Amino acid sequence: MLKRTLIAVTLSALFTVGVQAKPQAPHDGPKVQMLQQLRKLDLTQAQKEDVRLLMKDFRQEAKARKADKPHGGKMHPAPSPDRLVATEVDAQAMADKLAAGMEKRRPMRLRVAQLENQLYNLLTPEQQSALSEMRREHHRDIAKKDKKKDRDPLSRFELTEEQNAQMTALKEQRKELKKRAMVSEKGFRKQEKSLIKQPQLDEAQWLALVKQHEQQMVENFVAMAQLRASMMAVLTEAQRQELADDLETFGPQRKHRG
Repeated sequence: MLKRTLIAVTLSALFTVGVQAKPQAPHDGPKVQMLQQLRKLDLTQAQKEDVRLLMKDFRQEAKARKADKPHGGKMHPAPSPDRLVATEVDAQAMADKLAAGMEKRRPMRLRVAQLENQLYNLLTPEQQSALSEMRREHHRDIAKKDKKKDRDPLSRFELTEEQNAQMTALKEQRKELKKRAMVSEKGFRKQEKSLIKQPQLDEAQWLALVKQHEQQMVENFVAMAQLRASMMAVLTEAQRQELADDLETFGPQRKHRG
């Protein structure tokens, strides 16, 4: 049987896909990360005023986009526990839904890339170099945190020998999938960063790059969901039900935007 001490580990690791799952909310990028980094640079008063005006325009556009949404940009509930412990996945339906959501968010992602390009080109070469180093450090910190979280969520299950053998094989598949997803994500970030550093963002190149990345993310997310379903199928019905009960009580509570 599952033990209550499993909850924190199981919920954080078993039901998340990693960096390839879903892109960060596009408006979070410049507001949370780049702006914090810009504040650490020795900007002139003129640069600060330019940043303020760019951000003012961006926030007004973001607010207008949010108001145009039928649900007003509100968050949707997280998937139900029964769905998370399901032993089968409708891969095509999942892929179609993810692709549609990414396509809907793409105009805002483009606007964010344009903003980052404008902000980057406000800086001197020395400031650009300092900003690049801060961003590299930021991604190193994220990688370290992700590594700490990457614990075995099933290590305390009281599994039979047969279940253990099946889980071992599935865990290896999950490990390889996450590794490929990380390589894909790093490659995308590097290429997008190169475009953002240009004097002017090439929208056609950016769009081609993002569409390719979105397709890779969809494939990775569906593959991980299928793998999760396979792991659920290894558990007994009683174990799945106990896990569903824990999910109902303790999470995951995270919601997502539609």
